[in-house]
Amino acid sequence: VGPYGRERSGKIIIAYSGELNDGVSNRIITFEDYMVNNKLVEGQVELRDIDENTGGSIQSTKRLTNLTVTFPNGESVTYNGSRTRLWTEGVRDGDPDNNVFEITGSLEGTWSNGRTFTHKIVEPIVADWSCAAAGNFARVAGLVEIEKLNGFVSRKRTIDYGDGDCDNSITVTIGSRTFEIMEID
Repeated sequence: VGPYGRERSGKIIIAYSGELNDGVSNRIITFEDYMVNNKLVEGQVELRDIDENTGGSIQSTKRLTNLTVTFPNGESVTYNGSRTRLWTEGVRDGDPDNNVFEITGSLEGTWSNGRTFTHKIVEPIVADWSCAAAGNFARVAGLVEIEKLNGFVSRKRTIDYGDGDCDNSITVTIGSRTFEIMEID
């Protein structure tokens, strides 16, 4: 049982393409009988294309390949897709509280009953860890669209993280209804 109350068992296997502890080596993560709170996790996660650009920012791409979560009732969901994360502020300065990341990408999912969905980042998500360090939401900007496709009522959902302020507010739109999610002290 971990610090957040999650019960884990099995193995996470990480294969490195470079030297161990090399901050820019590619990694392929697989699972062996790995379970989290009685949910089986299978498939592959690749952390690739880790590179430092000329401005000193670090970029990496995480790819999910047939990453499947099987629930205790036998139902499962499988994810495929990728996200790219660009580390724009606080790069390697040793202070995690001033890190800022921009996240782009998309994924597709399929439930065991054949229903499908997409999750697309249409405006880059900005995660600002100085906001999180102050007790606010880390994600402060960006727009995500989620669409259910095969087997679902076609109703787009959007998640709007805002305009960059540490305001603890996220707007979720489902069809014609809009909800504001706010953390209350």
